[in-house]
Amino acid sequence: MEDIFLVSKDFGLLKEHESFQILGLKDGIYDETIKKEWVIINVITRGTAKGTINGHEFCVKEHDMMMVLPYSKVEPSEQSEDLCVNCLCISKIYMEKIISYSIFNWDVWALLQSSPVLSLDDKEYERFILYYKLIYSKIGAIQHSCHNESVQALMKAFMFDFYAVLGRYIETKKSNFSQRGNLFRD
Repeated sequence: MEDIFLVSKDFGLLKEHESFQILGLKDGIYDETIKKEWVIINVITRGTAKGTINGHEFCVKEHDMMMVLPYSKVEPSEQSEDLCVNCLCISKIYMEKIISYSIFNWDVWALLQSSPVLSLDDKEYERFILYYKLIYSKIGAIQHSCHNESVQALMKAFMFDFYAVLGRYIETKKSNFSQRGNLFRD
């Protein structure tokens, strides 16, 4: 993943990249090393691409967001010459630190596994592009005593806005679980 601008071993960002190379296809060959404990969030800024994630076909276009969950097998099959992608890679451990997995309930995970592509409206798209720009600028900034905390705060805001987009696709409801159910969920 040498193309990714790494903030730490747990977090990386790729801004305005011309391919899905980091998602598993390297020199035309699927690279198993990409299939790790990473959550990969892509915002398509230009062009189109097709492929499969864990056997489910995907097709993305400008203004789409695609989320790839840990241990997913991504196999891009084609992309337009003008494809441009903003990509955020977050380790599963880092993700657990910045946002509670409890809000990502079973319904959300099931949706993202079967339908990882979400279409963004214009305001959502602009907001996520601004997040990428801001996070990218923070990465290149001189590190100060609260640098890691400020990046984490940005990541939390990014993820909460992402969760708001998911709200259009799935109705999440708080369930009243028994103690056994709560233990299983936790």
